[in-house]
Formats: sequence, structure tokens, C-alpha cells
Amino acid sequence: MLWLLVLACAPEVVDLPAPAAVATGAPPWVVLTVHVEGLLEDHPAHVEELRELLAEAAEHGVPLTIEASPEFLADELAYGGTVLQEAQAAGHDVSVHANVYAHEDSYREAADHLRGLLRDERSLGVHPRPHASGLCSQQDWVALAEEAGLAAAGGIVAYCLRSLDDLPPEYAAYAACDDPAACHERVPLALPQRLYPWRAERGGDWLAEGGDAGLWLVPAAVSYPCAAEAEADPAAESCTISGEDVPAVARALEAAIADRSKERVKAFNLTWSYGSFTSRRQMANLFEMIGERVDDGRARWATMDELTDELDAQGP
Repeated sequence: MLWLLVLACAPEVVDLPAPAAVATGAPPWVVLTVHVEGLLEDHPAHVEELRELLAEAAEHGVPLTIEASPEFLADELAYGGTVLQEAQAAGHDVSVHANVYAHEDSYREAADHLRGLLRDERSLGVHPRPHASGLCSQQDWVALAEEAGLAAAGGIVAYCLRSLDDLPPEYAAYAACDDPAACHERVPLALPQRLYPWRAERGGDWLAEGGDAGLWLVPAAVSYPCAAEAEADPAAESCTISGEDVPAVARALEAAIADRSKERVKAFNLTWSYGSFTSRRQMANLFEMIGERVDDGRARWATMDELTDELDAQGP
């Protein structure tokens, strides 16, 4: 995620929306997808920040889906790093946040880039799971993913619309989109549409639901950093990481729990762009807020791998 993130001195304890008294509908699977951006110039410090997240997740019993960027993988290879191997050994999913847009001039270049990232993770002693984010491009990114052996894709944003044969009227504002940083709103635009993964067979019509084969698309329900600003303005391009983000995530999760619009597997994919950081207390606030809803049976934790298994079991 290419947000401009600013770390604020926020209160360590915040007032959160109380869980609703009665659960409605099938509990959503909560997938916490961490995009490890590699944005810090000091790679060892970045790794230690990631280890802080892993420690907090272990303390709260939270399974993570970790997807590493090309920049982070390159630095890990240069340093002989082990943090991704450690994460997978602890039971977390590990795969790639591919940033395919940087190689979108040709399909073959983009395909080689994606396969190369998966190969880099294997070189680090990791067995990458069959999912990824950062796949959006003007090329057929659905076919790219399937050619690389992937079963699911997250990180569905407005830049993904570039591959469509025909742009639906409600997305006309993105017709001239050629900058992933400026076209990073979550798609589909309405939260209920982002809760129910569907299958796509080609990049030219990936928005069309109802396919019985192809790549599972798992949009982000909400992003943790900047959740408060995005709640007010989905097109916000900068934000402050603050104590208001966890309550904003809580409100979105309550809406997901209550949604009954489709009788299908429901996924609350919470993405975390891990290039600028938050405090351990704020991490704990997030995990504890979701954990309350898991403990009372109104939500369920899952990795992206586990969610894909549920989706496959559901059928088309």
C-alpha cells in the first residue's frame, strides 16, 4: 500500500465500540494480511519491528498472513535474513506483496517478476503459500497469478481496474488512472461487496461474480493504518496512525458481522501496510478488540491459506 503514513503520539488506551449483544449471520473469517513494504532505509530496524509484531501476535494467539515486498525480499537476501522463515515456523502464512505494476509493460516481464519473487522466498528457506497481493496491473493479472500457481489474491484496489475490457459506469472516475499510488481505494467500493470472495478467470472481467473456477479474489474490507481517515474519505492519500484507527476497524467489523446480504463464506480481510509502525499497546488494542469477537463466537481467525480452504469447500 502506497499511503503516506505519519506516526502520531496517540493515547495508548482508547474507547472501543462494544460488541453487539447478539451475533447475526455466519461469523466472518478475519484474515490479518500484513504487507511488509520494506520502506525503511535501516533494514535491520525494519526486521526488528516485524519481530515485535510477531511477538505480539504470539501473545494474543493471532495468525498472520505475511506478504513481503520485492524491496524487503532483496534486503533479506542481502543480509541473509531469517525473519520470514521464523514467521512461517511459528505458523503464519508467508507469501509476496508483488508490486507487479512496476513490470507491467509486458505480460512476460510481469510473469517473470512474480515467479522470481516466489523463488527469492524459497531461497530464504520459506515455502511461499499460494496467494499474493500487489498483483494489479494493466496486464491480465489474474492469468499471471494462476500461471504462478496461486489460488487467491488480495490487495484488490482501484488500480486493478486497468485490466478490465469495459469499465463499469460506477468506476468512471478511474478511467484515466495510471498511478497506483493515486488509485489505491479498495474495490469494490461498498463494504458488503468486499466481504464475499469470488472467482475470476481473466483480468478482462474480474469484477463479474458467479464464476465456478479460477483465482479467488479476497478484497480488503478495511486497512488498519489510516482506517479512521479512510472511514471518512476512502480516497484519502495521507493519514496519521492514531488511536482512532482501532475503533474504526471495530465499526467495520461489526458491520461485517451483521451483514446478511449473501449466503456464502464471509471474509473480513484486514490489511496492514507494515512500513510505518505503531506501538505494542496499539497492536494489543487491535488484537484484543478482534479477540473479544472471536471469543464470543461472532468472528473467527484464519490465514489466507485457511480461508482459501473454506472457499474451496464451499464450492463456486
